[in-house]
Amino acid sequence: MRPEEGLQELLQQVLQQLSFGSVILTLQDGRVLQVEKREVFRLPYAASKSAAAASPDTEPVVKRILAALGTLAYGRMELKVQGGKVTQVETTAKLRGSDWQGMDGDGI
Repeated sequence: MRPEEGLQELLQQVLQQLSFGSVILTLQDGRVLQVEKREVFRLPYAASKSAAAASPDTEPVVKRILAALGTLAYGRMELKVQGGKVTQVETTAKLRGSDWQGMDGDGI
């Protein structure tokens, strides 16, 4: 199994199990090194109807996420989940010092 296939399966599993919270992917050298899952538990008086809904098919969402990961060499991607659906994706790209060489001098 290729690492990308394992990552796709892992993301699908985590997203299907998560009702509220976030999943954070940390990348280095274009590879996902770490996957964090932060789960939020809603109290009964604050629960919404969407929390009890069946988990949607996550495969199309995961494929789009993996495609977006392909453009990121260093950094992180945070997937916000509400009501069992990915509602927001935040990416933070990092540039290494060697990427700055030759710009207005010898680096930063």
